[in-house]
Amino acid sequence: MPPDAVNDIRSSVQLANDIFGLNTTDVQDEVNAKSQMLACSRGQLNYIAACGGEDPTCSSPLIANGVLEVPITDNVSGVAR
Repeated sequence: MPPDAVNDIRSSVQLANDIFGLNTTDVQDEVNAKSQMLACSRGQLNYIAACGGEDPTCSSPLIANGVLEVPITDNVSGVAR
């Protein structure tokens, strides 16, 4: 599923694929943030997906596909970045 181009919205699955190269529904992104950081740092900097989801030892309802989803309770409509 492509991201919402108008609003630049990505699901946790899309973010996991873009960042970690993890994908359960589509083609795995082999060129991702994790692979590029590992290559540029010569293996010294590694991105690790957050623990949760299928792992029963550290599951959290806010973690999906290694991505922590943070709910925003304040109204941010019209607020500049």
